[in-house]
Amino acid sequence: DGEVDDMDSLVRLLLYTNEVDLAGIVQTSASLRWKGSADAPYDSGKNSYRWPGTEWKHEIVAAYGEVYENLRVHDPNYPTPNYLKSVTVDGNIDWANDMTKSSDGSSLIKEAILDIAFGRDTRSLSLQSWGGPVTAARALKEIEDEYKSSPQWNEIYNSICDKVVLNVCGFQDDTYDKYIALSYPDMKAVNI
Repeated sequence: DGEVDDMDSLVRLLLYTNEVDLAGIVQTSASLRWKGSADAPYDSGKNSYRWPGTEWKHEIVAAYGEVYENLRVHDPNYPTPNYLKSVTVDGNIDWANDMTKSSDGSSLIKEAILDIAFGRDTRSLSLQSWGGPVTAARALKEIEDEYKSSPQWNEIYNSICDKVVLNVCGFQDDTYDKYIALSYPDMKAVNI
């Protein structure tokens, strides 16, 4: 959600991207930090609150690009700056708990989850939520809305619950309690 600790964590994460298969960097909101939107259902959500903007993550990825060649001297498995740019997107940032619409971030997360659910990717997926899990919640809601009435739903649901883990740094909005825990009660969530 763009707090200073998250900015620092992103710098640190990029220095370890040779050790992980990074599927995306998604900015999100939290109950104490959001962009603001005229569509917010309550007055305080209409105005930004402690919002850092959205450029900070792109600036950090650009700085990674400046040291990329030196990082590759130590390990050729570092992802290219262009790859990181391509997976650095905004999630659901308009106001805290905003699951009303899809975002680039929720679409990216949804596709990664569906790759797991349909066996296109046999690995597990760790969703790291350093702000509120609202964007992950939106992705999960889209999957539920699309597949719950299908004959595949039980298999999809079980695959998600078996292989997707939500790791949160505190539950920084209400979407876990009000949606994820209710709709995906068997999905592992770890408060780190």
